[in-house]
Amino acid sequence: MNTELLHTRFGTRHPRGAFRHKFVIAESHTGLLYRHGVFVRLINAGRHIVWGFGWTLITMDLRKTSVVVPSQDVLTADGVGLKLSVLVTYQLTDAAKAAHETQNWLGDLYNAAQLALRATVGAVTIEALLT
Repeated sequence: MNTELLHTRFGTRHPRGAFRHKFVIAESHTGLLYRHGVFVRLINAGRHIVWGFGWTLITMDLRKTSVVVPSQDVLTADGVGLKLSVLVTYQLTDAAKAAHETQNWLGDLYNAAQLALRATVGAVTIEALLT
């Protein structure tokens, strides 16, 4: 039996070049959907099906996470040297902005935490820190 004729006749064959991508996004994650390298939309947790060539997906975790900035040598306002560490807890709220506005958003967060630690401690005296 000629299956080409059967598929064409009953309309079950899809146009040439179209095929299915199935993406499953885990709970507490979000997906950034791209077609041929161009951002299309955010997709939430669950199963998603898109048709056609060129679809890719990047998943990002939306849960709270912590990063430790290891010991930093910081000078206080009165010139006393301290060795401090800081724990930063963060939660990603805008995955598209994090992915598209910087090359390494986690590295930028780490650098911002270091600068904030230095600015905060450098603005006060050792006596104010100890109290």
